[in-house]
Amino acid sequence: MSKDKSFSDKTSADDKSIGFDYQYYYFLDKVLNLKTGQSAGLEVKDDVHTELDVDVNILFQIKHTVQKTRLAIR
Repeated sequence: MSKDKSFSDKTSADDKSIGFDYQYYYFLDKVLNLKTGQSAGLEVKDDVHTELDVDVNILFQIKHTVQKTRLAIR
């Protein structure tokens, strides 16, 4: 049985902005763990990327979901 969402629920930024926040915090984690000669970027080459000192780029596609139902654990 599906419930109709109210206009407020459909246009709420709360559930949409959490993905952007998560992406930003992931980027900060990458920046804080950089070593000499490395760099990181946010929304330049991908959601987050890291350039290593050996001419290697690591691209990260960040996804975030919120689970709304409980799973039964057996």
